[in-house]
Amino acid sequence: MVPFVTKTSTSIHAQQHNHATIPYNIMTRVSSLLRITQRYAISPNSVCSLSTIRRSSTSALQTDLEQKLLSRPPHIIHDYLSPTPSHLLNLSLADHLPPACHPGHFETTTAHLPGRYDETPLPQGHHLIYFSAQLPGSQLLPDGTDTLHSPGAPFHRRMWGGGSILFNVEKKHGLDLDGTRAVCLEKITDVKVKGKEGDEKVFVGLERKVGMIGRKLSDRAHDGYDEEWPLNMEERLKVLDGISGGEEVGGMDGLALVERRELVFMRERDVGPEVVAGRVVKRKYIMLSMERPKC
Repeated sequence: MVPFVTKTSTSIHAQQHNHATIPYNIMTRVSSLLRITQRYAISPNSVCSLSTIRRSSTSALQTDLEQKLLSRPPHIIHDYLSPTPSHLLNLSLADHLPPACHPGHFETTTAHLPGRYDETPLPQGHHLIYFSAQLPGSQLLPDGTDTLHSPGAPFHRRMWGGGSILFNVEKKHGLDLDGTRAVCLEKITDVKVKGKEGDEKVFVGLERKVGMIGRKLSDRAHDGYDEEWPLNMEERLKVLDGISGGEEVGGMDGLALVERRELVFMRERDVGPEVVAGRVVKRKYIMLSMERPKC
């Protein structure tokens, strides 16, 4: 029979059904191993204490980032809806999308640039090439992104977490490519911290409300400067900000669309050492080659 070892609080007993003894050297090794295990064993209370500390640390970070990010005022982005950027996007995508996916006013055979008086609606999704953050280079991070939604150091890496877009199908609330001044109100609506201490991920929820702030070209008596909109702009912004942007009845009145995004921020990742001229150099970022590919 194969011998087995039973451990008690004071000694180790070697047993076998035929009462044979275990060699002394094996017993010595097993005894040493058990003493080491008992010496460095972590009690259940210690495990609970470590878990409590980690939860407390995550909770403190959550509270700090909520206060920091949710208190930021909405970022207001104005833009004039010229037909040119949308037209160029149509041309760029023409060879990659089936004709059924092209906007109704776009024809690949003529590639006609719509006029301001054509009442051409802004195609769904084309708002993404308008309403870009208008910031000087000094307010950008080293990777070229803005600081508007960043939780700050040490969470420098970011990635896309998901999102959705809700469009208003009522024509009176839609946007036309007629040079009308429109606005995007962008604000942080949610902050969550997930992950263990030292490897946290910060999930930042954004809401972008897009609507007109000037009068449509077809509603103006002339094509001159609309002197009324500067006086009513602040009031109009408050109205847009107060609209829920939900799917309930009236939730989209006054808005052309509502976009919701989720960004994920993480700590910097060390890509490992690299040997350069006999020296080991640690890089913080992955360097992309800018050389033109060889055909």
